[in-house]
Amino acid sequence: MNYFNNSFRFTWKQFSADLLWAFDLLRSGRKDASVKRAVRFVLRGLTSVRSTALWLNFLRESNLLATSVSEATFVDRIHRPFFDKRCGTDTRTDYLCSHFSILAQLLDEEQLHKVISGVGITLSTLFGKSGEIVELNLVRLPSYDREGGASIELCVNGRALLLMTFTLVYQHQHYAIKIGGIQAKEYPDADSRSLMRDTTHALYGIQPRILMIETLRHLAKQLGCESIECIHEQNHIYRALRYRNKKTIHAQYNVLWEIVGGALNAQGNFSIPSSVPEKPIESRPSKKRNEYRHRALLIEAIRTQMNLAIQPALVFPQVDTYVHANPNNPLFSPVVASLETT
Repeated sequence: MNYFNNSFRFTWKQFSADLLWAFDLLRSGRKDASVKRAVRFVLRGLTSVRSTALWLNFLRESNLLATSVSEATFVDRIHRPFFDKRCGTDTRTDYLCSHFSILAQLLDEEQLHKVISGVGITLSTLFGKSGEIVELNLVRLPSYDREGGASIELCVNGRALLLMTFTLVYQHQHYAIKIGGIQAKEYPDADSRSLMRDTTHALYGIQPRILMIETLRHLAKQLGCESIECIHEQNHIYRALRYRNKKTIHAQYNVLWEIVGGALNAQGNFSIPSSVPEKPIESRPSKKRNEYRHRALLIEAIRTQMNLAIQPALVFPQVDTYVHANPNNPLFSPVVASLETT
């Protein structure tokens, strides 16, 4: 599926028509639609004409709104904080267009619809120490779309426990993953800490959040990603003025990134290695070898099942300059290219 019109050229006539189209989408007929939201979008669009025109062109030329997205908030996503509180409208447009373009290349049409509509697809199903069914799903949920364009969802016996939200981007002629948040689901009949502790036990001592990072690491390998960038606590979108008094960050992001080998990067966030050397079982204490053997089997099961869930034929090779240089290449993105060259 090709989301981009390679012949896109900005004109005020087309931009005006697109603004009216977006106004109609935002004022009624969709979840969270209102005249106030529609008017606000138009006013903000007039203060960021270039990015808004690119985003509306992307939406108009794709069938996301027609087939997969039901909420009005998706349309004005570029005008609200996304991934990093410091990101401007140009960067948000770049990230969002990159993300959904890459997803369209990574997944087949049915999978893409399920992910974007919130149904999700299962990447891996594991069996825990006491027979627990642990699922790792790929899904996009509107409730978490401030932190990223998709989430890895960890479910135990059908109950979602944890979501790690991320964005797939194309920058510096390479693919990259940006992790914007990790959220534990809360239930009135259960303590989230107890659920996490029980899940860690079921996974032979692997913390659920570490398992999710390993899942993203394998996705990075499939894409040929050179880096995984993780949000610094101080740069989280909930630190933005818009959400400062409304949202609270519970997870200790910086500590988690450091545990998995992260280090501060030039952007003020953390970069974690896309792969880590695996110690041989024989190097472990003899009393712990059986447990580590089970852990290794779980990780290997995730990798094997992900290779089946995301067909290798749909995964692109390592990116080179040909992607941007050749407009006939399905990965070519005039939106991303135009933002990168300015």
